[in-house]
Amino acid sequence: MLVRDDVIDYFREYESLPQDILERELKVPMESEFIISIIGPRRAGKTYFLFSLSKKIENQVYLNFEDPRLAEINYRELRDVIRIYMEIYGRNPRYLLLDEIQNMENWEKAVR
Repeated sequence: MLVRDDVIDYFREYESLPQDILERELKVPMESEFIISIIGPRRAGKTYFLFSLSKKIENQVYLNFEDPRLAEINYRELRDVIRIYMEIYGRNPRYLLLDEIQNMENWEKAVR
């Protein structure tokens, strides 16, 4: 179940996280119009990479579905999370960075 205050708290906490991130060699073609998946074995650094990417690009939403405030969100509520982002920041995000999206039941429907 989506709790608006939890989502707002999540976005505010994200903004306060440090900007100094260790650079990785992997590059992602941000000009692509296609969905890009970052895949790899457990503990390989996918979450760190996605988080560091989120700190380098503007106009993006980084959502980590292992965060307890987002863990219970269903695929239908993902649009509501984006609406809350737009209310807070006054813009429509260009990029959606969805970390641990497999934790969301029926996540495939959310990314169509």
